[in-house]
Amino acid sequence: MLRSLLASTASNGSRFAVTTIITLVMTPVYIRELGNYDYGIWEIMMSVVGYLGLLDMGLRPTISRFTAYLSRSDDPAEQSALFATSLCMMAAVGLLISMTLLTWSMTFPGVLAPDSDSVGRYATLIQIFAVHVVLSFPYFSIESTYEGRLFYTTKNNISIGISIISATFLYHYLPHFDPLLLLITVNVVMTASKLVLLFAILHAPSYGSYRFHPGHFSPSMMFRMLRFGGKALAQGIAGQVSKRADPLIIGAFLGPQKIVFFNLGSMLLEKVKDSTQIMGHAFMPAFSTLHSASDQKTMDQYFQTGTKYIYGLAAASCAGLAAIGDVFISLWIGPEYGAEVRPIIWILAATALVGGALPLHNRFLMALNSHGILAIIYSARAVINVVLTLLLVRPFGLVGVASATLIGQLVTAPFVWAAVFRHLAMSPTTYVRTTLLPILGSTLVMMACLVVALQVFPADGWYPFLGIVALGVVVYVPLFVFGVLDSDDRHDLIRAIRKIRKAL
Repeated sequence: MLRSLLASTASNGSRFAVTTIITLVMTPVYIRELGNYDYGIWEIMMSVVGYLGLLDMGLRPTISRFTAYLSRSDDPAEQSALFATSLCMMAAVGLLISMTLLTWSMTFPGVLAPDSDSVGRYATLIQIFAVHVVLSFPYFSIESTYEGRLFYTTKNNISIGISIISATFLYHYLPHFDPLLLLITVNVVMTASKLVLLFAILHAPSYGSYRFHPGHFSPSMMFRMLRFGGKALAQGIAGQVSKRADPLIIGAFLGPQKIVFFNLGSMLLEKVKDSTQIMGHAFMPAFSTLHSASDQKTMDQYFQTGTKYIYGLAAASCAGLAAIGDVFISLWIGPEYGAEVRPIIWILAATALVGGALPLHNRFLMALNSHGILAIIYSARAVINVVLTLLLVRPFGLVGVASATLIGQLVTAPFVWAAVFRHLAMSPTTYVRTTLLPILGSTLVMMACLVVALQVFPADGWYPFLGIVALGVVVYVPLFVFGVLDSDDRHDLIRAIRKIRKAL
């Protein structure tokens, strides 16, 4: 179990690293080729599709958890029923959403167009999105099956290869075609390729010999999944509202061209959030398997040790972005972008620090089937975020939008803590003293070094900037290893490093 968990987490980390590099390379290309307006439209479209994607009824985490749970069963009929039922349900949801998008493209596509002459272009964009959605939902079902079986390495390797090929193609051909239409078309091809490859590999005996038979669709399995997924659905709705509302509100009140400035800051902090989710992704099926075996001690151990590494990385990343994030954007995109993004990064970094202090809370509670409370908490956070964003966007602009997100996190974080520590042996005080304070102390020392270094050596180019980043790493790593990890953690870390070296 532990080996599979570590391998899956490492694979997720590799995929995250590759996608981050692709984002760093391609974002300036997208902004240059699309322009601020079409880039804002792209973000609006992704937000709309994100809202429509809520109709997956919380099935993605449900499929993953049920697959992990049933992997311990010797009943192949039940596993086959789960596979067929989940695939049919997700395909039906994708078809429903695509029909909604097609209706939109034929009725009022002009809501996206800056003038009447370009209405047809945006209608075509929506129609290609509809194809993307039809393919995406079956792919989500297959992907969740891989996650439930902890087959992350295969899934991620395929995704990495296709992502690199697609990014290379876009880099060379985006300037020669309609960039917005080409971007979504390539996304369709990527999704179709991953769906076909992953579906075919599941047929192999070493991957479970999965076969899709429509006759194996099980109404009883469907209702079991919906009962569990209803809780995840409510969480998903609240999470998507919090995440997707900002671009829509900015576009409505400040104009689509303003979205790019907010998105650059939120994109960097979203990468931090993504890193915590990716590092913790494999813990949910692992927690679920341990819970089915009533192994509470190992679950608690995984929770605490995993938190040290995940939040240790997240806190350092947030502090680094707060100190030099605007400098990075100035070098990456342009100085006019860096100046406007600076206060947004500060506020969003504080938000990520508060919200990420329990990075495994969702995975842990979902594995215990105790995640219903999170639906209430996330819904309250979404309401606070949207209401405050509407109130603050006009008087304070983008800073008001970022502040609304921070306030929502501060208000709801104590309730998340109460829900988690109801199921852990340790107290919140012990957790703060032994885990959070050492991480935050190490982070503050590193951040102070970065600020001083930036004053002494202005980062007016990539080499000075990378030198400052290297300084932060050199300062933080020993502080983390000797100030955050205990002797058992260091012993496990050394053993893991030795295994990696032997494997290489």
